[in-house]
Amino acid sequence: MKKAITVLLSAVLLVCIFGACAKSDDIIGDKKLKPTESVNIEDRLEEDEFIGTYANEDYTMTVEQGENGMLKVVVKTPVKDRVSYEWQFGGYFSRETYRINYTQGVKTVISYDKDGNETGRETEYDDGVGRVQFSDSKALQWNSSLDDVSVKLERK
Repeated sequence: MKKAITVLLSAVLLVCIFGACAKSDDIIGDKKLKPTESVNIEDRLEEDEFIGTYANEDYTMTVEQGENGMLKVVVKTPVKDRVSYEWQFGGYFSRETYRINYTQGVKTVISYDKDGNETGRETEYDDGVGRVQFSDSKALQWNSSLDDVSVKLERK
């Protein structure tokens, strides 16, 4: 009888433990993969469709064809208090995700005199990491990890 009670209590304990594990995954927000429709590659836009200039009130981004199939990206801010910022990076365009992931981005601080003439450039960092996510050929989202920047820009 003691053996049967021990086995029964062990089984109840295991059920409780597994039940608690399942609940903690739900709390954490464990996302399950769902089936998706296959993508027709012929309908996808080529990287040339994304080359151009994008802007908002705080940033201007130029996307150009670089060397060896990479896209070259330059982001600039307007001059404010005699200072502007410039980011330069390159990366490969993914036709599947419409994304450029980059490393080794360079951020430069540019100084100006009172007449608006450039007086100096100082590299703030050269190990920037981030992503450019194109939503279509008319807009993108730029995320710079080191600067904690996440902005939407539209084609001009």
